[in-house]
Amino acid sequence: MASVHDVIQRYRPVLELEDELPADEAVEYLVEQTDLDGATIRKTLEALPELLFWHLVRGRPVVIPGVGRIKPAIDLDGTIRAALETDPALVERLSATDAYRAGIDRHENIGASLKRLAQMWNSTHPDDPVRDIDAYAIKA
Repeated sequence: MASVHDVIQRYRPVLELEDELPADEAVEYLVEQTDLDGATIRKTLEALPELLFWHLVRGRPVVIPGVGRIKPAIDLDGTIRAALETDPALVERLSATDAYRAGIDRHENIGASLKRLAQMWNSTHPDDPVRDIDAYAIKA
């Protein structure tokens, strides 16, 4: 039997991503946007990981204005990692209608309920129906 995870992975909308922004291009952009020189910006960006490490290993979240809050987190297996809580204003800007300029695969499924996605799965996978759908029901 298929799981809810299988259904979500198969039918959820997915953002199409372009190539990542190289550090040199990020520095160039910041030079254009500020009155700082490239060397200063590069040194600042290179120092950021150490700043984060220093505070995160001490259990101290770090706020980067306009970006968000980076805090230490732990996984079930004990792996300690950095978790980003994105600044709500940045999320709002990203989510504004037509703000995202790259493509979205399965755009038509934006807003579809889990029940609807399960119906889609079951109609195309009759020999492997989704299970546990009721365990994920949102209760009012």
